[in-house]
Parts: sequence; structure tokens; C-alpha cells
Amino acid sequence: MNSGTSALITALLAHGIGPGDEVIITTFTFIASVNAILSVGAKPVLVDSDLETFNTTPEIMKNVITEKTKAIIPVDVGGMSIDINAFTEFARKNNLIFIQDSAESIGAEYGGKKVGSFDHTSVFSFHMAKLATTVEGGCVLTNDDEIAEKCRMIRNHGMQGKYDYKCFGLNFRITDIQAAIGRIQLRKLNGYIRLRNKLADIYKKGLGDKIEYQKVPDYVNVHPYMLFGILTDVEKRDSIIKLLNENGVGTRICWLPTHKQDYHRKIFEGNYPNSELLASRIINLPMGNGLTEKDVNYVVKVFNKILEK
Repeated sequence: MNSGTSALITALLAHGIGPGDEVIITTFTFIASVNAILSVGAKPVLVDSDLETFNTTPEIMKNVITEKTKAIIPVDVGGMSIDINAFTEFARKNNLIFIQDSAESIGAEYGGKKVGSFDHTSVFSFHMAKLATTVEGGCVLTNDDEIAEKCRMIRNHGMQGKYDYKCFGLNFRITDIQAAIGRIQLRKLNGYIRLRNKLADIYKKGLGDKIEYQKVPDYVNVHPYMLFGILTDVEKRDSIIKLLNENGVGTRICWLPTHKQDYHRKIFEGNYPNSELLASRIINLPMGNGLTEKDVNYVVKVFNKILEK
């Protein structure tokens, strides 16, 4: 597809999700996850996240299931896979469609298998900020032939044969130029992941136990580190960012939870303390395919000086 957002919308439409349906999703996610649900006329039902992994869990989701709940969309925050087996069982037990928002986790591995190779639908993004990029793009992965065929039609105005429209669709096609870039990028993906893991190790060794990191559970074999998020004291976070920036270190603070966004706060109500705490504590340190060990060692040096103050 031409974007990860288009891929999310396509996956929802292919599974027949629309008006009257509820879809459970974490509030601690990039806004596209929720906007995709709104765009098909369904109702996003927000849930909180786990403070250690930054991801949501079936235990958190189970409290908001209603007779209108049709699907769940757990998100791989920062690139780290959710607990796929737990969500698979949760979806089966409650007769729910399971769509994994893997926009940030291409190349991740869970239980010895690549994310995207399981028995549910997964959605990836190839935005220029991702590990493998087509500058802008996305895809849907599924082992269901019927869902796959629906996705192919939806991304092309619902067309099956030439000018033969079988269902509702839009222009979600990716260009040949973008696809060509993506094919080369995918060949380099494993190298990018090795680099990012090496850089993450430098961060962890250099900063030590003075900092809290995103917990990587045993079921995650490969974390691709789309982002490298750390947690700081709420009252110190902004001053740390300021000092890092003054020393030439760029940072990202991720995102506000969906229910705190200007537009979405008019739609959603609720209490999501973990997501709000994460959003107020998190700093994403530099991480990227073009980063070097020297770059990261410099960040560590600057950060440790700031901590000493």
C-alpha cells in the first residue's frame, strides 16, 4: 500500500469492520492506529499499557469487551513485539479478529518466528523513519487467501478484473519506484537490525542501571529497536532534553496518548494512568541506520554528564 495508515484501513475493511463495531486499541500509540478505526466508521475503545514493556496486554483489554467488540489491534511500541501467543488465545477465546499493528516492528522475532508470519493479520509501515523504507508505504500480511484477495481489491478501488469493481476500495496503491526502493531496503534489513542492537547494547552498558529501559521479555527473540526509549523522572525530563539538545543530541518524546490529543480528547473519555506516565517520562534517544558507535558513545558521555548534575 502507499502508507502504513492505508494498510491499517485496508486490513479493517478486508475483515468487514465498520459502523457499529468496536475495536480495542491502546491509547499509547501513534495516532494513525486510532484514526484508521475512525475512518471505517467503527468505534475505537481505548485501553492502557504496561509500564515495563510499553505495550498493552490481554489482561488490560479484557475489561472493556462488550457484545459490540469485533476486533483487537495491539501495537508493537518502539518495534518490540507484543505477546503474540497471549493475544492469539485471547482473540480465539472471545471470538475476535486479531490485527497486529506492527508498523514499527519489521524484522522483529517472537518465539523464533518473524513478526508477520503468524496466523493473524499484521500491518507494517515503510515510512522513511522506519527500519526499511520505501520513503512512504506499507503492507498487510496474512495467511488467509480470502483476506489477501480483499486487500488487493480494496487498495485498487475494489477492482478485481479490469474495471470490474467487486467491493468498496480506494487508491492505496504503492508506486513502482517506491516498491523498487523497498526491495533493496529489505535486503539490508538484517544488517540494520544487527547495527541497532549493537547501538542499544552500548546505550545500556554506558548508562547502566541509572536509567530505566523498555523491558524486553523472554518471548521476544529479536527487538529491532525502531526506537530506543528510556524513562526519566517526570520533573527532570524536560531539562534533560534541553541539555541534550544544547550538546547536539537530538531526541524524540514519542507522542501524547490518543485521549490527550486536541481533537481526540473531544471523543474519548477515560483514565489511562500508565500511558500518561509513560508519555511524561519517556525520551527516545538517537537510533537509526546511519548512526555509528562513535555517535552513541558521544550521547552516552553527554547523558552521564547531565546525570552527574
